[in-house]
Amino acid sequence: MALQSLLDFYHESIAIDENTVRVAPGVLVTLPKDYPRDKVFANTTSSEVPAAITRTAPPAQPTTSPAKAQEPVTPAADDYFYGCYYEHLCLYTEPNLHPSSAIISFYYCQFKDLGAIPFPGGGHWNDRISSWVNNQTPNTASHFYNWNGTNQWTLLFSSNAFSYNTGMGPYDNILDAVRVC
Repeated sequence: MALQSLLDFYHESIAIDENTVRVAPGVLVTLPKDYPRDKVFANTTSSEVPAAITRTAPPAQPTTSPAKAQEPVTPAADDYFYGCYYEHLCLYTEPNLHPSSAIISFYYCQFKDLGAIPFPGGGHWNDRISSWVNNQTPNTASHFYNWNGTNQWTLLFSSNAFSYNTGMGPYDNILDAVRVC
C-alpha cells in the first residue's frame, strides 16, 4: 500500500490520512489517490537516497516574515484547494494541479532546499515541480528559487496568497527551493 511505503520511506513520519504523511514539522507529502497501492519505492528508504548537493547558505530572510502558530495535528479535511490545505504552500509534480501529482506542502515560514528532501522512488524533490498553490493566509508571500549550479540562489518569482499557477512556463521542472512566508 502506498501509505505504508511512504511511512517506511520517510522514517519517523506520521500518517495524516490514507494518502498523506507528515515527514518533518510543517512538511507534508501526498501521493495521488490512484497511486498503485502495492507500490514500493524501489526498495529504498530515504536514508539510502544519494546525498543532496551541498549548497551555500539560503538567500537573506525578507524583512517582514510573520510568525505562524503551531501546525495543526491534522489539517482540516474540508479546508483545502486541489489537495492543498489552508495555510500551506503546495508544490505539484504535474501541471494543472493534476490529481496524479505527488505533492509536497510546507506550513512553517522557512527556506526549504528541495534538493535536500528525498523523493519517493528516487532522487530529490528539486527540478520536479510543474504547478503550485499558495494557500497561506491572505497576502502571505512565498518566494521560488533556482540554484545556478555554482554558488548562488536565483529568485525566479514570488507569489502572495491566495494564488496558484497551473503551469510553470519557463520555470517548469527547474525549481530548487522555496522560502515559505
